[in-house]
Amino acid sequence: MCVFRADWVHRFVACSDYMHKLLPIDVTQFIDAIVFVPRSLQQLPFDARREIVRRTLKYSRQISGKKKKPESVSAEVTWDDVSQHLQQSLTHLKTLPRLLPSADIPYRHMPKNTTPKLWQLLLGMVVDGQCPTRVDSVLQVVRVKDWSTRRVVSEAVALIVVTLRQDPMEILQRIIDQVSQHQNDGGTLVGSEDVMSEIRPFCSNSAIEVKLRLSILKILEQSFSLSDEDLQLLILYRTQAVVAAAWPDLQVAEDNISSDGKRSELFYKLLDGSTGISQFLTLSDLLKVWPPLSGSPGQYVSLYCH
Repeated sequence: MCVFRADWVHRFVACSDYMHKLLPIDVTQFIDAIVFVPRSLQQLPFDARREIVRRTLKYSRQISGKKKKPESVSAEVTWDDVSQHLQQSLTHLKTLPRLLPSADIPYRHMPKNTTPKLWQLLLGMVVDGQCPTRVDSVLQVVRVKDWSTRRVVSEAVALIVVTLRQDPMEILQRIIDQVSQHQNDGGTLVGSEDVMSEIRPFCSNSAIEVKLRLSILKILEQSFSLSDEDLQLLILYRTQAVVAAAWPDLQVAEDNISSDGKRSELFYKLLDGSTGISQFLTLSDLLKVWPPLSGSPGQYVSLYCH
């Protein structure tokens, strides 16, 4: 398989000798099938996709310029149509990456006709606080009929208003309960991993309050069988929540609780720094949210657990 941009372009050039045998509509479909399909997003470098469109646009313009007689009126697609289509495709590939934040990598490379994902992206831009001008800039590139900045903003506000009518945690709980019941009944339309894959990045975001992430994981724990990775996150968030009560300035990382030995090390570190009853009680709470430590953590442990 080709790895570098030049390899893909050379491979395309090697096939371009057959281009003159294609009808205009075939060229359009051929390029779209190379550049704007899910497989190309995974295997074809972005610059290579753009270069392929650029070269084909140059070719179609050359063919169009050489036509001395009008093309058949029965022709479904003319070379001028091909050039216009390819120019729009090239504009899409050149402009969209500059308009979208670098964090939106999947959307930067999405096919130009992926309207559901594009609509989701536009709503996300509004929710994330992007200015209307930026939203409109994206709409100017993709140009979908009946779409406007006003409609995007209105839809985003409507969705938020709907969520404000109810407790978001209750909504999430109902969704999880339904998925869990469906799965327990032998259904295969949706499963726990579909839900977890959406929630996991949120729960891994350290910028979000620990208590909120912990509450969500507790809901998941009650309904689904969590993976080892998710259980580790649950232990981490519980540890962070407990430790923050007595040591608000102490940051607990996943490495601090990744093994029995690491947890024991953290326990003794906190024990050595404990000076008051509230901190000693916090240590007792910490042992309750952890899996049992192997061996005896010391003479103080039995005292704290009583």
